[in-house]
Amino acid sequence: MFTNPIYRWYFGNGQVIPTIRGNGVQQEAVDFAIKKLNEGKWVHMFPEGRIHNSETFELYPFRWGVGRLVDESKKTPWILPIYIRGFNDVMNHGKAFIPRPFGKTVEIFIGEPIKDIEVVLDSLRKESSTKQQIYSKVTSNLEQRMKEMGKQVIRRNDNQKKIS
Repeated sequence: MFTNPIYRWYFGNGQVIPTIRGNGVQQEAVDFAIKKLNEGKWVHMFPEGRIHNSETFELYPFRWGVGRLVDESKKTPWILPIYIRGFNDVMNHGKAFIPRPFGKTVEIFIGEPIKDIEVVLDSLRKESSTKQQIYSKVTSNLEQRMKEMGKQVIRRNDNQKKIS
């Protein structure tokens, strides 16, 4: 995303944290996000690590960085799940990274805040899990919740289409 001066300006002003694919969960971008959470600020992340580009709306596997954010924040953050459908049509990742918003439909669904992830963390810590196991299991837990939210969104939309 930060590949040229215009993109750097655009994404920098949007407070996007530049992450480097392949650098893993111990990179500066994740450290910076944890610092923001520890300052009581919010962090918005795409846990799949990329723009979703599938017509089936199947989620890509979540990246462990989300598990690290949850585990290493001083206070376990609330997580507000947001399911975005149709964004892949606006930001067509296969071509130049230029928004194509006209004539496209983007639906945004906001779920209930996930406040009980601390229960999962406490259980993992009592099991003497390694950091990698904690990151992995927390990430899996959140991924499963988002998949269920996605199924609910699709079912609801399908039912609304049948009614109209």
